[in-house]
Amino acid sequence: MAYDRYVAICNPLLYTVAMSRNLCIWLIVLSYVGGNMSSLVHTSFAFILKYCDKNVINHFFCDLPPLLKLSCTDTSINEWLLSTYGSSVEVICFFIIIVSYFFILLSVLKIRSTTGRKKTFSTCASHLTSVAIYQGTLLFIYSRPSSLYSPNTDKIISVFYTIIIPVLNPLIYSLRNKDVKDAAKKAVRSKVRPP
Repeated sequence: MAYDRYVAICNPLLYTVAMSRNLCIWLIVLSYVGGNMSSLVHTSFAFILKYCDKNVINHFFCDLPPLLKLSCTDTSINEWLLSTYGSSVEVICFFIIIVSYFFILLSVLKIRSTTGRKKTFSTCASHLTSVAIYQGTLLFIYSRPSSLYSPNTDKIISVFYTIIIPVLNPLIYSLRNKDVKDAAKKAVRSKVRPP
């Protein structure tokens, strides 16, 4: 999505050429392959662990850090993989997004009209807000050492990337729509000023 925004803002006349159907398919395939590879690595290493009598995960869903806490064997390899491999995937994705937005910012600053700049910033702000919240919570969860693991903190933070962000995404993206903005302003005004 960041690359799509980059091409749309930095090369608007070449958008249909740069964002061809084949490129879109490749970007989707690479996303799925990357996600499946990450899952395969962590799942494979979780299968070699031995688990004790207690089999209740202290979490909302079967996430890897709480699962590692149930193991009776040494989980140092799993923890190392989680912190290095998982964090590097998140950092690389975040870096690519930040670099694309840096180039977008440079292009936006070249726009002479303030209304054009505002419109472009509002288009990108929603995506950047979603990405910052989502990536920030994931980096916090998966890049810290296991000594700082806290089940209760993880439960609260996981609510952000599993529930709050997916619920907020339609709202964040719809706020770019002029009709939605006008309806929201009208609703707020009617609450502030009784009829």
